[in-house]
Amino acid sequence: MAALPTGPSVPLVGLRLPGPDSSLGGVAAFEAMAAIATAAERCGFDALWIDDHSVTGPEVVPDPVASLAEGKGTVDSHRTSLVTSEPYSLLGALAVRTSSARLGVYSTALSLRAFSLVAKAVAAVDVISHGRAVAALGSETRHGEASERLAEGLALCRLLLSPSGGAVTYEGVHARVKGAPNLPRPVQDGGVPLMVTARGAGALAVAAASADAVVVEGGPPEVAAAVAAVRQASRAAERPTGVPAVLWAGSPIDRAASAQVTTTQLLSALVASGANGWIVTVPEPDETYLIQVAQDLQAALAAP
Repeated sequence: MAALPTGPSVPLVGLRLPGPDSSLGGVAAFEAMAAIATAAERCGFDALWIDDHSVTGPEVVPDPVASLAEGKGTVDSHRTSLVTSEPYSLLGALAVRTSSARLGVYSTALSLRAFSLVAKAVAAVDVISHGRAVAALGSETRHGEASERLAEGLALCRLLLSPSGGAVTYEGVHARVKGAPNLPRPVQDGGVPLMVTARGAGALAVAAASADAVVVEGGPPEVAAAVAAVRQASRAAERPTGVPAVLWAGSPIDRAASAQVTTTQLLSALVASGANGWIVTVPEPDETYLIQVAQDLQAALAAP
């Protein structure tokens, strides 16, 4: 198994919740989502993730099973909806419906949100949940400016999410604050972990230098390449061994039967490639199914 991370506590077995189903109506849609969240917590998931999109549609992502069995491939592995609720409001509501799972947005688009307001929202969720918030920042594109924005977002959020910090002054290209307190402060021990969903070498380098975890997609070859890049950059930045953690995001279920690759084989290959944990999407989140998925994810991480 890959080295476990140190520093702020990073959840390793996460479920990406489907967005509220707008066809049910507002209240019913939220209650259905909350039911999935509480069921996932009972089944052994230690983190619950919701998307940060006002309008969502199909997203084509690398298919890890096809990558393992056949080479390369893509599949539309995300459920779609026309309308979703504001994510941090949803997290606050889920915080009072759950008791142990960590809570985060997968992932906060820095091109759409002011960095200081992201930190404010995360701190509020941390207080409401009694210390269970996770901050995940997204790199939406691969160009240099996006990496620069990501680096500044991480730096400012780190300052504003410190449980012991006072007023913050920060001068950057994309963000400037002067004497800004973030009250109430986060309450979790060790501080709120900062994660990056990385697309491209620039985002991987930024995450390696300053994040607590980086989220990658793709099959075992893509994960192995990303882990190698992250570890090299982390050593160059003189960070502790195993920091940042590398979490794999995807569905361990899609196409497993047709590709003749079992979930266990896929997860084992991803762990061998350097994955420390998971943020998974499942096609049908009923409780029996969630129990089995959570057990498979935990077993893969515990295997020698």
